[in-house]
Amino acid sequence: MFEIDHLLNKLEIITPLGQKRIKNLIFFTKENQISTELDKIAETIEKIQKEKEKIEKIKTNLMYIKDISKTVERLKGDYILDDIELYEIKYFSLYYEEIRKIMTFSYLKQPALEKVIEILDPDGNKLPTFYIYDSYSKELAKIRKMKKTACEQEKKELFLKETEIEEKIRKVLTTKLKKYMDNLEQALKDVEELDFVLAKAKQAIDYGFTRPEISDYISYQGLFNPVIKERLEKEGKKYQPIDIKLYEGVTLITGANMTGKTVILRTLALSQYLFQYGFYVPAKSAKIKVLKKIFLISGDYQSALNGLSSYAAEMLKLNEILKYLKESEQVMILLDELARNTNPHEGKLIVKAVTRILNELSSISLITTHFNNVADKKIRKLRIRGIKKEKLTDKISPENITEIIDYSLVEEKEEIVPEEALTIAKLLNIDNKLIDTIEKLKKEENFHE
Repeated sequence: MFEIDHLLNKLEIITPLGQKRIKNLIFFTKENQISTELDKIAETIEKIQKEKEKIEKIKTNLMYIKDISKTVERLKGDYILDDIELYEIKYFSLYYEEIRKIMTFSYLKQPALEKVIEILDPDGNKLPTFYIYDSYSKELAKIRKMKKTACEQEKKELFLKETEIEEKIRKVLTTKLKKYMDNLEQALKDVEELDFVLAKAKQAIDYGFTRPEISDYISYQGLFNPVIKERLEKEGKKYQPIDIKLYEGVTLITGANMTGKTVILRTLALSQYLFQYGFYVPAKSAKIKVLKKIFLISGDYQSALNGLSSYAAEMLKLNEILKYLKESEQVMILLDELARNTNPHEGKLIVKAVTRILNELSSISLITTHFNNVADKKIRKLRIRGIKKEKLTDKISPENITEIIDYSLVEEKEEIVPEEALTIAKLLNIDNKLIDTIEKLKKEENFHE
């Protein structure tokens, strides 16, 4: 889904470890898991707001962190670490310790790596470098000193002895480091977690996301699509958030073209994904139900399914949903203009059948449609308000047409699809002959009915 990919790419991740975390996102399906993730963000936001300087110092140190997972993994085997691997562990440990000393986080274990540094920094210089120091062996120090004044033959002999002693030291160092292998592994996990949560907290602050409340239904006040909002604001335009509540069963949304039905569905899917990935969500306030899966049918599937028509691809996706519902009904189903790519008579029957089946289940389904009379009386109906009548006299262009649309939702008892397509065409100054012909045909159709 484009919007979730966009937001993930925008996360201010600093370390390779944090990047790895994004590639392995977990879709949480248990309330306690999500609550734990949201608690982490809440704690981190508070620290960002109250201890900004410390957070900036942590970020600076994170810039030096490398992923040494493979090197730490080698500690578990019978390998003797080489100088580069010993350097990697020392380098990581030095910057990790700087981070650990700046601030504690309740969701991190933050094991100490001071002993690791002592092993790899016998002179206590705390420099991010490593070699087999003279301090490790008096004999080694003596040989290195002798090499400076030795003849060529003696140098060769001394070099062999030096190499032998260095390899013994590497073996000793590797053995000593094995004692701290668990600490190193946990430190890597902590850095990954800290980098990830810092980025999530920063994004929540920057975008004005909110902490959702876990509920048995879905309700949003001021729900917005951050990607579209960001783009509109760059163009000097305003984004209109919406309020919406969804319950088990089907909710039907009607509204003319260009009134934001597709945006509502995609934004609901985005927010549900963010919630179940353990993020804050784009709304003023939110109550969200934990679900097993999210299904979204929106747009043209033709390119994605090897030349199948849009209708055929849509039907296959719908079949996938119905099969899954036999295993679990705890899902969100978002259907955008279902069956719009087939003839109106059959399309209407398909939508009517789908709404009837889904309304009998405990899934949460939202369906947008242009068809009239596809829902039973017991199915909940919402309508996008549509064109603002007071704006009809304004000069309209493709660039500012969104300013005449009221995107808010109202509950309806009757199922009437607004007929505003012709009005929008007129506002856009579409060819008069076409408009007149459409109006004439419309009158003839109404007369025959």
